[in-house]
Amino acid sequence: MNNKLSLIIIIFIAFITLLFILNTINKNKESTLLSNKTSVNQEKYDKLNKLATQVQIDYFTKLLNDPVFINKSEDKVYIEYIYVNEDYYVQVITDNNKKVLAFTVVSRKKDFNPILDYSGGEYTLLKNSLADVRKNGNPENCYLNIPASGPFSYYEDYYYGRPGLYQTYRVGNAQAGYFDQEKTKIDFSRLIEIRNKSSNSEDLDCSLLDSSFLNNMYINAVMVIDEALQDKKLPFDFGPLSDQVSRLK
Repeated sequence: MNNKLSLIIIIFIAFITLLFILNTINKNKESTLLSNKTSVNQEKYDKLNKLATQVQIDYFTKLLNDPVFINKSEDKVYIEYIYVNEDYYVQVITDNNKKVLAFTVVSRKKDFNPILDYSGGEYTLLKNSLADVRKNGNPENCYLNIPASGPFSYYEDYYYGRPGLYQTYRVGNAQAGYFDQEKTKIDFSRLIEIRNKSSNSEDLDCSLLDSSFLNNMYINAVMVIDEALQDKKLPFDFGPLSDQVSRLK
């Protein structure tokens, strides 16, 4: 009887020990995977923070590889390049001499949260809300685009003068980026009501947007616009068109 009891105890201890070892191995694997992912993401974050206006498009291509889409404006004056990564999109607008006049970084995933610092303050994609952005000053313009079908876009323009290198910083929700429907509670009927009160179908009165919207609208994109384009209507949307990039598998 004692021998049987001892054997059972030994088997039980061995089983518990095995479970402990397997659990430790799994935790180490998870920790390694998380560490590797963090390292890879950091490399991507570093590349995105090297982007700038006034450089040639080849500079972007060296950092981000070849663009997947190249589009021309209707007047053939500007060119749009779309760089595609599994975690982000980068939209670039150049003149015909391929000088970069504007670029947009768009997060595609909930856990891809680069801290972008382009002299216009720091923006953490999908972590900062519009309320966070407005702590550094009020926007100059606000825009809303709700298409008949497909995702919406909303963005605000900020200008900081010399500290911001005389560039305009456009932040908000790009239609092709990640949109957390559970986290971001938007009253679209209220937005449409505000839009209907505006003289322009897309421009909004920024002062009419309440704290609920500003606190719940997390930005998924930042666009930097060179002063050469500031007084002109941009020939392309805020970030890539979802209809175009959604063609990719």
